[in-house]
Amino acid sequence: MDLGVAHRLWVLIPEAGRLELMDAQMRPLAGERSGRPVLNHAFHPAAGAFEQVFVLRFEGEEGTAGTQRIVRARPDRDSHWILRRNTEEHDGWLLLEVEPEEFERTAMALAAIRDLPAWGTVDDLDEELAALLELETDHALAPEMPPFADEHALRLRREGMERLGRGDYAGALERLEESLQILPDTEVADRAARLRSYLRLQSP
Repeated sequence: MDLGVAHRLWVLIPEAGRLELMDAQMRPLAGERSGRPVLNHAFHPAAGAFEQVFVLRFEGEEGTAGTQRIVRARPDRDSHWILRRNTEEHDGWLLLEVEPEEFERTAMALAAIRDLPAWGTVDDLDEELAALLELETDHALAPEMPPFADEHALRLRREGMERLGRGDYAGALERLEESLQILPDTEVADRAARLRSYLRLQSP
């Protein structure tokens, strides 16, 4: 029996918790836990059906609020969804349908910060950058860099840390990137890239 062309439902959950996919009768179809944040479910549209109905349910960890919504998947295209925080409600979530390009960008950004401790929370990011950027005057100089350039780079990095402590993450990233233009540093560049990915992931 010909089942027709399989279409795919993609869901990205950049938060710790459990995502479940159910059919219209609320019967479980697929589920993923945190640590594997992309759910991919292939389905075969019923003969003559214009769309197929699914239910997505997300439950946060440790009793945090979750969300649920009906998804109407059309057989003529794949469907891409991203879980995002609802800024208008405390501890709220939204499941939003996005274009494939936005889904891919967000997934790539998530992969860049996945190895941060405790799932890359803001506090953990602060601690990691603080530990990395406690640079003293004995920081090794690049051979081609005069001392004043090294001092200026350190000052920019400290300013970046001050902005990070005030919650100005975009400003912190700007200072770190300025310091890297003066004094390249592989570790600092890696952390700046993670912070850039974190900001991109948090943007609406």
